[in-house]
Amino acid sequence: MSCENCLNRRAFLAKSAAAAAAAALVGGCGNGVFGPPLPAHSAGGVPSGTVTITVAQFPGLATVDKLVQIDVERAVKRTGASSFLALSTICTHQGCDAAVNTANQIECPCHGSRFANDGSVINGPDNSPPTTIRPLTQIATQYDPQTDRLTIG
Repeated sequence: MSCENCLNRRAFLAKSAAAAAAAALVGGCGNGVFGPPLPAHSAGGVPSGTVTITVAQFPGLATVDKLVQIDVERAVKRTGASSFLALSTICTHQGCDAAVNTANQIECPCHGSRFANDGSVINGPDNSPPTTIRPLTQIATQYDPQTDRLTIG
């Protein structure tokens, strides 16, 4: 078998090491996070503007105490027949967009902070004690039972 352009072991290892060094150099440029930059949020971690939803379009809101993700920065739970609690899902650690998980909590993908469905802190970043960060921000709500419309913000 003829091998005109084959690499010997030494050449292969040299090229592999060069590629690894180039990858490390590229990774060292920037903020060390691969992917899109984190969104910029207003001071205090409160989403800007208001959002109005029809409650029936979010079936989870039919159940009292079930947390439902409304958009990338807001979650809502029904607290009574016509009362709701809205929370900012902007993590109070470094402003990452957190999300509702299957345990009915809000979890931040950046450093693992977790919040209860009332916004209180379960654990801070990297499982640090809850006292290391603030609870999630509550957002004002206004519900019109005649139209089934909930305004958040």
